[in-house]
Amino acid sequence: MADEEVGTSRTREMVRPTEEDPYVWVAEKAKMRSLITNEYEPKFTIVEDRIGDQPENWAAYTLKKNQRVYSKIGDDRFAMYEFVFEKLGFRMTFSEFAMGIFDHLRLAPSQLNPNFLVFIRAYELVCEHLEVVPSVSLFFTIFQLQRKAKDGRQCWVSLKSKIKLFDMFVDSVRGFKPKYYLVRAVSEEAKESLFRTVVVEVDGEQVSRHEPKFPLAWTFDHFLRGTDFYLTRAKDLSEQDRAGLKKLVDYVGSFKAGPCVYRESVDGRRVTRPLLDKEGKQVFEARYINTRELLSAKNAAVRKILLDQMANQGSEILRMLTDQKKRKKMSKKGVGSARSSAAGGNSSGSPRVDSPTVAVSSAHQQKRLRPSPDFVDLELKTMVPQCWEMRGFLEKYTLEVVEKEKRMIREMTPARREEFLVSDIAGLMRLVSTALVLNEDSAGPGTEVTKLQAHVNQLKTRNLVLDNKVADLEGKRDVWIQTQKELRETDERLRKAVEENDRLKAAMAPGEKEDDFTRGASTRVELVKKVELVLGQLTEAAKMGFDNAVAQLEVLNPRLRTTADEEDADGMEQGNPDAEEPKIDEVEGQGESG
Repeated sequence: MADEEVGTSRTREMVRPTEEDPYVWVAEKAKMRSLITNEYEPKFTIVEDRIGDQPENWAAYTLKKNQRVYSKIGDDRFAMYEFVFEKLGFRMTFSEFAMGIFDHLRLAPSQLNPNFLVFIRAYELVCEHLEVVPSVSLFFTIFQLQRKAKDGRQCWVSLKSKIKLFDMFVDSVRGFKPKYYLVRAVSEEAKESLFRTVVVEVDGEQVSRHEPKFPLAWTFDHFLRGTDFYLTRAKDLSEQDRAGLKKLVDYVGSFKAGPCVYRESVDGRRVTRPLLDKEGKQVFEARYINTRELLSAKNAAVRKILLDQMANQGSEILRMLTDQKKRKKMSKKGVGSARSSAAGGNSSGSPRVDSPTVAVSSAHQQKRLRPSPDFVDLELKTMVPQCWEMRGFLEKYTLEVVEKEKRMIREMTPARREEFLVSDIAGLMRLVSTALVLNEDSAGPGTEVTKLQAHVNQLKTRNLVLDNKVADLEGKRDVWIQTQKELRETDERLRKAVEENDRLKAAMAPGEKEDDFTRGASTRVELVKKVELVLGQLTEAAKMGFDNAVAQLEVLNPRLRTTADEEDADGMEQGNPDAEEPKIDEVEGQGESG
């Protein structure tokens, strides 16, 4: 049984790397050779998403015989498990957040248990949906690290929820260990994405150099510190991370509780039944983010709908009864014993010598080490043994009836047993007939596959056309929105111009007593000129009338002088200052007497 380390506790002395064997600290179960070769089928090698004729940036390659998942292979490549790309939907290039996690832990991506990578991916998607900045510190406030060592040697690092927000992808990911290949950066752009520029001091001078953003091969550095070193306490979070944590907790807190169910076998069939409490009432439990459904979503639109509706789904929560748990544990122990005996107790992938005279060839050993079927299914579906892939499976792993089934068969009456046998034989005959009919060329699965492939191609073409139409409509929508905006602005300017025009017209409207002389002035300048002209004419007329009146006065009274004449006279009569001016009444009297 592997020793587990959680937090900073250590139960065994840790094995450290040496000059002779830098990977002596790696557990034996992590040293198995990859099953994926050029001849191995089927294999999933899509490590990046490309559309159309986009250039290739990343590619998958098989490893050499002496290379393992932990090996340092090159500066632009690293080993990775097929499961991560096939089942979890990871694609290169890794996000900056994911690379930040690897760098923070000082671990290569393949040093992380696949369930660890599940949480990285799910956390990023939920943060994107809730508009929360995904930070490393917030991530390690929600999760804590788990290490499992075997005889002081290390293998994969996994996660455990500290704040329960996410469901597990699967309880235990099996079968991933021997299926890995090399992921290599092909283009210069891809190679640059693996490195960053740092400034270091060399001999007192600042020198810049490139270094990987995360370890490309397995490293022991991570295990030099306890797991608590990599975690973040809630009180140490920034204000932004505190707000993000509250959003995540509130989001999951809004989920409806789900009804608990369990499954049992009834007459050979799996039946789902509600889980009831002691009072006979339905048991409900809190629900969390369904990572399995989230990572199965094919695109962003489906993910958005799923996350929007997840709070109100109220889906069933499958639980296992106590006796079922015991049977599962016993089954696991039996399978483990069978595997260890079948594998000969050696998982390193190198030839093993059992005695001085008998050597096991690598080919024979690889055949012996070929893994038995791994049933990774939380819903406890009954899986058919892999008899096509593993010929001789039933000969190697003999069938056995469990004790409970034996008792049921023995307790049946002959009539009841005959009834079951007749029904089962009839069903078997129907199955044989169906298989024979479907195997014909006219109705065979090959024909159906061809039709479905043609239909898929049609749907892809239609989807591409619709995508183009959507892009075109989005462009037209943007143009329409801009045109509407400009039209509203133009309408506003036109309205103001009309109001100004009406105001000016009202200001220029003729009055009731206005004559043709002023009505002809269309501008303020013309009106001012006409006013100046009228004022000039009035001034000339007034002056002329005044001059005529003065002239008449002078004719009637020659002694009467104007102010101008008096000024002239003052200059001439300075020698007689005592002379008095005639009074007005005297002058008027003289005029009357004359």
